[in-house]
Amino acid sequence: MIYTWQQAVWESISRTIGNDHMPHAILLAGPEHCGKFDFARSFAKSLMCDSRDEHTQMACNECKSCHLFEANSHPDFTSVQLAEKKTQIVVDQIRTLNEFVYLSRSYQESRVAIISPVERLNINAANSLLKTLEEPPERTVLLLVSSNPSELIPTIRSRCQVLHLPQPSQAQALEWLNTQSLEHPADELLLAASGKPLLATMLDSEDRLAMRKQFAADVLKMLRGSLSLVGAAKNWEKTAKHELLDWQLQWVDAMIRRLHLPEGEAVDAISPHLAKHLNGSQAGLWQLREGLMELKSHAHTSLNALLFTENMLLLWQRQALSK
Repeated sequence: MIYTWQQAVWESISRTIGNDHMPHAILLAGPEHCGKFDFARSFAKSLMCDSRDEHTQMACNECKSCHLFEANSHPDFTSVQLAEKKTQIVVDQIRTLNEFVYLSRSYQESRVAIISPVERLNINAANSLLKTLEEPPERTVLLLVSSNPSELIPTIRSRCQVLHLPQPSQAQALEWLNTQSLEHPADELLLAASGKPLLATMLDSEDRLAMRKQFAADVLKMLRGSLSLVGAAKNWEKTAKHELLDWQLQWVDAMIRRLHLPEGEAVDAISPHLAKHLNGSQAGLWQLREGLMELKSHAHTSLNALLFTENMLLLWQRQALSK
C-alpha cells in the first residue's frame, strides 16, 4: 500500500522502475509507524509484477506474480524480519537470505528481498549482509527498511540509495484515520501517537490507549510519592521496553513543544499532569529526553527487564527531585 503522504516519493522512484535502472540496494528511511514496511511491500510487488501500469508503475494485482505475492508464496521474494520474541536479526537469517539471492530465478527475471528493521542486524549479520552488498547478484533488489539509519554501519549505508519517507501532515493523517474503523476519536488517537497514524491504530486496538494511560498514572503516583519506584517498575517490567519508551518520549516531546506553543494550542492530555512534578526547564526536559533515548538504544538487548524499567523510571524521579 502506498499512502497518500508517500505519493511524491513513489512518483520519484516509479521513473526509475520504468527506466529499468533499479539500484541493487535501497534504504527506505523515515519515522516509525508511518508506513515504511507497507511501502516496501508495494515496491517489491511492483518490481515483480508482469503487467505494471505503464504510467504509475503500480502492480496490476491481477497477474500470476501478484497473486503469488499476496499469498506469500512467490518463489523470488523473501522478507527478513525479527523472529518472534527476538530483539535482533541474527547471522543465520542473513546467511539464508544470501543463499536465496544467489539461487537461479524460478519465475521472474528479478529477485527481491526486504530486510526490516535493518538497524536490528547484529554485528555478524551486518557483516554477512555487507558481503552481498559488495558483490550483488544481477537483477536482485534489496529493500532495507529503517527508522534509525544512523544505527547502521556506515559501509552498509554507503552502498544503498536512500529514499526518505515522510511523516504525514496532521490533515493527511486524520483523513486516513477517518477511513478506519476506530473505537476512539481519531484526533485523540493521533495526538497520543504524536501524529503517527499507524501508531494511532495500534493504540486503538487491544486497548493500548488504556494501557498507556495506566502507565502514565503509575508514573504520576511515583512522582507524587504514593507509589515506590520499585513498585511501579514491577507493574510494567513485562511490557515491551520499546513501547514504554515510545510513550515516554511522546510525553517529553509534548512538554518541550508546549514551551514554544501559543497559549491554548492543543497538547496531549497526559504531559501537562506529568510536567507539574518535574523541573520544567528546557534543559531539564532535554536531559530527560536524552536519557530515554540512550535507554532506547539498548531496548533491543537482553538486559534484565526489571532493572531496565527501574533505570527508566529513575530518570523521571531525578527530574522531579531537581524541581
